[in-house]
Amino acid sequence: MHRREDIVRAAVEVFREKGYERATVRDIAARAGMTSSGLYVHVASKQELFLEIVQPVIEEAVERMERIAASDAALPARLREAIVGAVSAFGAHYPEVSVYTREFFPVLETADPELRRRYEHAWHTLVQDGIDAGVFRADADVRVVVFGILGMVNWMHRWYRPDGPRTVEEIGDELSELVLRGLCR
Repeated sequence: MHRREDIVRAAVEVFREKGYERATVRDIAARAGMTSSGLYVHVASKQELFLEIVQPVIEEAVERMERIAASDAALPARLREAIVGAVSAFGAHYPEVSVYTREFFPVLETADPELRRRYEHAWHTLVQDGIDAGVFRADADVRVVVFGILGMVNWMHRWYRPDGPRTVEEIGDELSELVLRGLCR
């Protein structure tokens, strides 16, 4: 008897190896030790499996960013917390977050565009608040800053390993320091 956990674990492995677009239901079924038709007894689609894997990560990221953006903490501290929090997801949800960051924007745009909008909006709010308060450089382009930060974090799936020489907290601190040095007045 195949359990949902085995199917989800197989899907994580296949998505991580092949990416969402190249992964097939046949690949996932084979990794789970079953036929494609047997897999369809448990799941309706590849997208359903993908969302089951990444939805908790996405929801947690959105909630964290909205909380940080609305916080009364000093703006540099909030931006540092946001970057460290985004990076720390690799420690808390590896390998799911690796699948999530690799495929986040293309799949989420069709699967749940409202979550994507909320996530980006919270980042934009945080950076714009810093500019408006005179803490961040007035000539900073909010969109470029936000996509630069997200790009740094989202590329971690290419090189981060839980057993690597640096913790996610150390990586998050270094990345946030790089951003703050360039952004703060």
